[in-house]
Amino acid sequence: ILQVLKDIYASGGELGGVPKTEPYATLPRLPEDAPEDEVKAHKKRAVGLYKQEEARKSKALRCLLALKVAEKFSKYEKIYFPWNVDYRGRCYPIPTALSPQGDDIQKALLLFAEPSPLAEGDEKWMAIHGANLAGNDKITFAERIAWVEDHTMDILASAADPLGYTWWHEVSKGDYPLEFLSFCNEWSKLHAYKAENNGSVKGFMSNLPLAFDGTCSGLQHFSALLRDEVGGFAVNLVPSDKVQDIYSIVADKVNVRLLQDAQTGTEDEKKEKDGVVSYKYGTKTLAQNWVSFNRIKFGKDGITRKVCKRSVMTLAYGSKQFGFKENLLTDIIHPYVLDHPEDNPFLNVNQAANYMAKLIWDAVATTVVKAVEGMEWLQKVAGLITKSGEVVSWTTPNGFLVQQNYMKMTQECIKLRFGGTQIRFYNQEETDEIDSRRQRNGIAPNFIHSMDATHLQRVVVSESVKGNKNFLMIHDSFGTDAAHAGSLYKTIREEFIDLYKDQNHLQSFLDSVSYLIDDLSEVPEIPKFGNLNLDLVAQSDFCFA
Repeated sequence: ILQVLKDIYASGGELGGVPKTEPYATLPRLPEDAPEDEVKAHKKRAVGLYKQEEARKSKALRCLLALKVAEKFSKYEKIYFPWNVDYRGRCYPIPTALSPQGDDIQKALLLFAEPSPLAEGDEKWMAIHGANLAGNDKITFAERIAWVEDHTMDILASAADPLGYTWWHEVSKGDYPLEFLSFCNEWSKLHAYKAENNGSVKGFMSNLPLAFDGTCSGLQHFSALLRDEVGGFAVNLVPSDKVQDIYSIVADKVNVRLLQDAQTGTEDEKKEKDGVVSYKYGTKTLAQNWVSFNRIKFGKDGITRKVCKRSVMTLAYGSKQFGFKENLLTDIIHPYVLDHPEDNPFLNVNQAANYMAKLIWDAVATTVVKAVEGMEWLQKVAGLITKSGEVVSWTTPNGFLVQQNYMKMTQECIKLRFGGTQIRFYNQEETDEIDSRRQRNGIAPNFIHSMDATHLQRVVVSESVKGNKNFLMIHDSFGTDAAHAGSLYKTIREEFIDLYKDQNHLQSFLDSVSYLIDDLSEVPEIPKFGNLNLDLVAQSDFCFA
């Protein structure tokens, strides 16, 4: 992978997730007497190109840094990553240029230093992992294995000549191309081993990291916490014949409202102030803007799961309608407008984002009702703690003490002139006064992060006791080698059930913080449990897959 990465970078990039390595061409200068409307259009295109170039430069430098660090350490037989635990118990490798928690390029460069021998049947986990990397993670395990078997010749050809046979890049849908190529290499070695050993995989030494990823893990933890059978079903905590995709579930609900508004929504309101005309667009116009965008971008009238994915994903971490709006602007609208300055369908990007954010909020609130209840309860309790002049502190089920040290900041603005331009520098200092707003806003994400950290720690300890020493962990993504994948698959589920079964962690949280609250009579009632049977998690193929 390192050699392939070097070759792609040297040839200009734009393959396997490697960004373009040469700068974008700049626009020619306009003549001095160019018409004003032409100058405005020229400036707009120039700004777009400038932003594209800044993004390209940032990605290219990040890629080059990973490449150079990998080159430096490639001469060693083994390398080690020191890890750190943050204030919520989440585990992070300290190096950033090359890391098990890095991007696709970084992770593709890493293999376990001590491979493990496969037993018969272990290769299925490798096949499932390969199908996942190629974007086939919404089908059954049997279908994923069949997909890999059906494309074995393509996989072998990709491993043999990755720069000449770029199928691996095309099929991975731009998400994990180099990790998929790394899989192709391992599958090719396994194929050759089987040919020499009468079709047996027994004894093949595999050091490729395979990962089991949670389904929107924040909502999985909230659903288990409050036994939410509706939310639990949407995030695969119960067995199902097919993979449940909460992002598609929410998108489908949004589309019902969206297409209805496009026909019968409210009308626009014209406003005029000091001779300036502006419009507050009605839901009919805003819906039609989104329908037009979806037709151009996705070839369909309704939104796809991609439009609402990050908003749904961040719900469990305290994101609400304003956060949804910012996600839409950052992930969907601004990148599209940047790439399509001439055919932008959004008459007002902020109004369009606000409209879609409300649709997504309404849809997700009916899909994971208990998560919203749990978030609101935690925020109210955090408010009572800060009202008493205390910071929010609690102890995780593993005995790890968490404390939210959010204090108010003072800010001094220093203005300097540099090269004919005024530049502002900000000097911030922490005060001794508690920041009540950040304490309340931080409690939902931090509490859930402390719970997924508890789960991950228990999984690693349990697997380590069983003899597994190969781990590649990213909070809700559990990685190991193919020989230990079957054991890890079971351990993830066992520890998840054990974490929540016969436990009321909101009550435990309240017990641990009650001494910080002056008037306990103000504490709202803890949300009631739903009817989710946690034992079913053990039978669910897709909760961590």
